[in-house]
Amino acid sequence: MATILTIDDDITMQHVISMVLKREGHDVFSAASARDAMDCLARFHYDLVLVDMMLPNTNGLEIIGAIKQKWPYDTPAIIVVSALGNEKNVQDSFDMGADDFLRKPFSTSELVCRINRLLQRVTHK
Repeated sequence: MATILTIDDDITMQHVISMVLKREGHDVFSAASARDAMDCLARFHYDLVLVDMMLPNTNGLEIIGAIKQKWPYDTPAIIVVSALGNEKNVQDSFDMGADDFLRKPFSTSELVCRINRLLQRVTHK
């Protein structure tokens, strides 16, 4: 079981992801804005962060940068989940430190598979 933070301003997307991951046994927390995300990240350390690229007043890259700065040696795994799936967005996400990139729309089974594989890798370092 992992503790996961989802950062997405689409409440329906948050609900679906949360429901699926809770069924998998994970503890899931949600943030709809950069401010909410920073508040959550200040209070708790997460095993994995799912972050949307497009957020009100910021973007996912800025969130990734803030996470990397706050925990340079114990960074949670990061998956970008975004409709912005062009090559530049994917490359920029990896350059900032994302571990994976999943284009919207996606299947929930693919999301679960990617999360499980990533968590397996980071917990067996």
